[in-house]
Amino acid sequence: MGWYEGPVDSLVASLLMDLRDAVWAMRHERMELKAALADAVVKMELQKKEITTLKEGNVAVDAVNRARSQKCGMMKLWAVGVVVCLAAAGGLMRLG
Repeated sequence: MGWYEGPVDSLVASLLMDLRDAVWAMRHERMELKAALADAVVKMELQKKEITTLKEGNVAVDAVNRARSQKCGMMKLWAVGVVVCLAAAGGLMRLG
C-alpha cells in the first residue's frame, strides 16, 4: 500500500510545510553544531598538548632558577666568610 494524501485544508497544508521546513532547518543546525563540537574537541586537545609542553618548560626554568639561587647563596656565604676572616686578621694585626 502506498502513501495516500487526501484533500487537505490549505491551513493544514501550510502548517505541514512549515513543520517540514522547521525539521529540515533543525537537521541542518544539528549538523553544524556537530561540526563545531568536533572542531572544539580538536582545539582542546591541541591546547592540552601545549599546556603540557609549557608546564615541562616551567619545570626546567624552575630548576635553573633554583640552582642559580643556591649558587648565589653560596657566593654570599663565601663573601661573608672572606669578610669575617679579613676582619679577624685585621684585629689580630692590631693586637700584635
